[in-house]
Order: sequence, then C-alpha cells, then structure tokens
Amino acid sequence: MSGYTASDTLRLAKRAHNTKRTYLLVNPLQAKHLPVSPTKALEMMWVLGNALAAEFPETKLVIGFAETATAIGAMAASCFDDACVYIHTTREPLPEGSAIAFREEHSHAVEQTLYCAEMESWLAETSTVIFIDDEISTGKTILNMVEQLRARFPRLGEKRLVAASIMNRVTEADEARLAA
Repeated sequence: MSGYTASDTLRLAKRAHNTKRTYLLVNPLQAKHLPVSPTKALEMMWVLGNALAAEFPETKLVIGFAETATAIGAMAASCFDDACVYIHTTREPLPEGSAIAFREEHSHAVEQTLYCAEMESWLAETSTVIFIDDEISTGKTILNMVEQLRARFPRLGEKRLVAASIMNRVTEADEARLAA
C-alpha cells in the first residue's frame, strides 16, 4: 500500500493472557486499540480499497476478517461498485448449514465462522474474491478459510483469489505457499 510506511502503521504491544502470541501488532491509524482521528483511519482504509479497486475492478465479493479487519474490509469494499458484496468472519455461532468454520490458530478466538448461505450466487457474479485482514503474517488463516470454502463451493477454484492487508509480514516461502 503506497504512501504509508511501517513507522506510520506499526506499533508493538504486550499481549496479556495469550501464550500462543505474546505480542500484538497495533496499527495506530486503524482505530483499534488506540485513539485516532476518524479521518486518518478512514483515509488509510480508503487508500487500500482504491488500490484494490484499480487493480481488480471486476471484484464483486470482498471478505474481511474479524475482528480487527471488519472496518478495513468494509471501507475497501465500498470502493467497488454497488454490486460488490461485503461480508466478514465472526466468532459468533451461526445457524447450522449457513456457514463454514475454520481456525485462526494464533487468535484468542481460534474458532471462526463465515456466513455463506448465499455464497453460490455471490461466486456466480464475480471472477475475483478479495480477502482482507489488518495484517498477514503467514497467510495460514486465509488458507484455512479457503480450504473450507473450496470443499463446500468448488466454484471458488475457478476464481482469482486476492489477499490484501495493511501490514504484510509474509515471507517468500509463505507467499509461495499462498500462491500455490
């Protein structure tokens, strides 16, 4: 994402009560954990959304990750035309048969779900699906979700899948795994 540096978007905080990851990456512009001007937060999200809309204008489905990327995903999705659908994951239970479940191992809320009762029709309307998170460190959570979606909706295999974030810490090896 051009225009923003690591010093603009990255702070490190100690995470309490989570032995899986004792630190927390905090984006001071995200409006999560730290106060920020709403204009600055929305502008950063808008920059990401506009970059995605310029590169993938055909996108009709954007999926955000709960909980810290729900606003980022919503703002980014708003940069596409009105036919674009935005949905985000949740840790809340959803009616049986209406969702897929996947794991976010590093999270305090490992079990995640995504509403997908209308996924077939959403996939029929798009050639590209964009997954948005606040930060991507290995891509494992995205892979976990995509695996569950592909098992239930084979049509996803025909689509271009794009992962986007404000902070990207993916190594070359993880990037190759994501590409595969």
